[in-house]
Amino acid sequence: MPIIRLFRNETRKVVVFREFQDLVETAKKKFKIAEDVVLVDKEDGAEIDEDALVPLIENEPKTAIMVLKKGEKWVSPAAAPLRMNSDSDTDVISEEEVNTSDVSLPSSSSSVPPMKRFRQLEAEQPTTDETAELIRAILQKSACGATVLAEYRNQKSLTEKSRRLLVNLVVANMMEVHGKTPPTASKRKYAIGIVNLFESLKDPHTLTGHEAFFDERSNTGFIAARIKNVNRGERISGQSNILKDTPCKNDGGPRCKRPLPSSSEDLQSDKDDITTDINWLKHTPAVAADANMVFEKMKSTLSVRRNMVNAETPAANILKEFPQFQITPGLIEQDFRLMFPNEHPKLLERWPSIKQKIIALARKSTDGATAELLATVDRGPCEDLELGSWDKETATILLVLCLLPPANHGRAGVSKLPIMKAVDFLIQFEKSGCSIDAFLEKNTTAMQPHLLALGPTKKSISQYFIVVDHIALPCPARDALGAFDVLFKSHYVFGLHYSKHLLNFWTFLQTTIYQIDITNTHQTPRVRTLRSKLQL
Repeated sequence: MPIIRLFRNETRKVVVFREFQDLVETAKKKFKIAEDVVLVDKEDGAEIDEDALVPLIENEPKTAIMVLKKGEKWVSPAAAPLRMNSDSDTDVISEEEVNTSDVSLPSSSSSVPPMKRFRQLEAEQPTTDETAELIRAILQKSACGATVLAEYRNQKSLTEKSRRLLVNLVVANMMEVHGKTPPTASKRKYAIGIVNLFESLKDPHTLTGHEAFFDERSNTGFIAARIKNVNRGERISGQSNILKDTPCKNDGGPRCKRPLPSSSEDLQSDKDDITTDINWLKHTPAVAADANMVFEKMKSTLSVRRNMVNAETPAANILKEFPQFQITPGLIEQDFRLMFPNEHPKLLERWPSIKQKIIALARKSTDGATAELLATVDRGPCEDLELGSWDKETATILLVLCLLPPANHGRAGVSKLPIMKAVDFLIQFEKSGCSIDAFLEKNTTAMQPHLLALGPTKKSISQYFIVVDHIALPCPARDALGAFDVLFKSHYVFGLHYSKHLLNFWTFLQTTIYQIDITNTHQTPRVRTLRSKLQL
């Protein structure tokens, strides 16, 4: 018969059992518990199901099981070390004589076998104090950790340097306890502990708010990245589940194939009518076209454009089929509004309350580009701006890019793009009266949609264009915020992916401001952390 090690508080017992229910009744009797109990893995708090117990013991004979009353919270051994005497605390019970000389306690670095089926207790109680106390105990072991705790106690926030130190200390403890390849349950538990202890680091868009530190769906986050870096530095041979990401489908964003919203179904006409409308839009001269008629016929043909986008038709081909985009301002906003009737106004509505938080957070940065933009934001209305400075609204929007700078995309030896160069992928300036065709011919580098701003100076823009596939589309907005709003929407109208240099910038706007595809869009730790700091 199988031998099992049971733990409760400071008492351990070694027992034999025939079946799961027999073990449960024995545990209740020997630990003097009248209520229902649950059996969990002592190391990671995973509840053990009836049909998984025997295979688990056969596969991992050293597994230690903790006995909890139903509803009682599991406490990590790291947070509450087991204190045992060598005599009365250990009780060996068996239906036959059990030779305890063959019994040893489990190694702290043993991993959870992949066949083990379990559900996490902390998933039911994601904001328990025990996980926070685990992290607190880790930090209190060192002077550096105590400094992190003191900083948060005084400031109610952590600097980027302190956040990195926090992750380093936590991962060092995790790898000491669980080995070089900690199980997913442990990484998740430590991540939840961090945001429970430092609540301002929580992502308000998720239930537990821990995904910036570890997102189990994609094996990403600050903790996963640190583990990879440590293991890479030690040149681990062979493959492990830490060295490669778990496949994760993140289909959200502008490339997502989505049907027309139900509110747009009444806009779809017969095929003959749609064909007639397309021909009218293509062949009616601009001077003879009534603007209201253009908007109506573009509305009735929306399904055609969505089918083209879902078929991954190049934007240039869509524009060739619907040339009115190049003539009539406002068509991009109409398509987006029909696709997202509730989300389309959110940037314009929410930005006034968000921008002050952006400015306040940017003031904590020591980056030169950030300081330059802040100088523009802080100048009074009567003060002359430098010749190359943008207007205040544009400068404030670009501060978001400073807070979410381009990454090097994991390529060793490749430096990341400087922020001011990344700005060119977002907005470019030309003086009024310039030849737009000459500008488009000059910019031969493949770029995703960006703004072309025309005016006498950067601080005084008179007209904006959306440049898509080297084609300039008129923008109805006369202010920076409205222009950036249309630029964002152009990705969805034409099915264009975000520029890799602006991926964090656009993902932040998509998930945090517009709140589109929040649950099925991959969000980097930087995006989640910024949202936490802004409390959005």
